[in-house]
Amino acid sequence: MAELKLISPLLSNMEVVECVSVRGAAAVYIVRSTKSGQTYVLKHISVPESQKQVDALMFTGAAATKEDAQKYYEQVVSDYQTELTTLETLSASPNLDCFRSYQIEPKEDGVGFDIYLLAEHRTTLSEYLADNAITHLCAVNLAMDLCSALVDLLSGYAHYVPGTFVIKGLVALIAAFLVRPLLRKGEKIPFWKLALLELPSELVMVAGYFGYKALILGKGLAAAASIPNNLVQGAVGIVLSVLLYTALSRVPDIHKAFWKGE
Repeated sequence: MAELKLISPLLSNMEVVECVSVRGAAAVYIVRSTKSGQTYVLKHISVPESQKQVDALMFTGAAATKEDAQKYYEQVVSDYQTELTTLETLSASPNLDCFRSYQIEPKEDGVGFDIYLLAEHRTTLSEYLADNAITHLCAVNLAMDLCSALVDLLSGYAHYVPGTFVIKGLVALIAAFLVRPLLRKGEKIPFWKLALLELPSELVMVAGYFGYKALILGKGLAAAASIPNNLVQGAVGIVLSVLLYTALSRVPDIHKAFWKGE
């Protein structure tokens, strides 16, 4: 990713202190106000990640001109806009008050947009634990704070919850329907066979999330962008299920209950 340019009005009177991390199109920085000296966390998202993606878009015929490519990325940014508006609403909560503001700027030297998110620079949990011994009471208070934040999150950003509830329920139901009969026969299922039996349920998960985003959330064919990530999620789920099967099959009580159907 190219060096950050503080061209957004949101970042006037700011200077970069350090780059914390870079991953793909996103980078996180610590910035400081030259007036107050206060530090902030800045997340910069480049849409697209590089000019190569614009070239690929035009090479495949998805965009005939740079103007068409710009319109394509306007649609991509509109999805970010929805998420950012929700985040800005949530920031009114005392449990999620670190978010300050955001800015979306067209790229000065090419096709696409730069997205800037500014947040308060807070002490991280690892930094706090390095300087403070955590007590049982502190652990309880931390858990309560996390739960309060999650309640706020679900109260204002719950549009994925119904879909996940149904989709993951179907995944578990299909996997159980295919695997449980073999367990009740007392069979030891080979790893490759277990992976194949898990495959249909994970494909339902991928198709389910695509359908939910496309039809329920109104994203249309743009929902296809989530398919690769969900395929990875499904593959990881299969690997973990095989590992979990191996571990649980060696626990006598669990083996007796499931493998012999008692």
